[in-house]
Amino acid sequence: MGLPVLVHHSALVQQEFGVLEKNYGVKNRGVKQGFFYVLSQVAMPSVLVEMGFFSNEGDRSRLLDIVFQRDLIDRITVALKRFRDKDSVL
Repeated sequence: MGLPVLVHHSALVQQEFGVLEKNYGVKNRGVKQGFFYVLSQVAMPSVLVEMGFFSNEGDRSRLLDIVFQRDLIDRITVALKRFRDKDSVL
């Protein structure tokens, strides 16, 4: 399983997704930067997270696991709150 994180601020996610790698054995496929249409149409900081592929049996079973879903949501939430708090100080 890979968790490519598509985000403008890569530091935002590296800490939190490291925990997912450790806890679930997922492979972090890294941060990708580029022009993503869905991110270009908003006037605020935004992030696009690809959590896996339903066509991959291992990914699918993790994505359907409620414990994994909650942990993933928690990690994303913590990363976004850290970004918000860091940004509000600037």
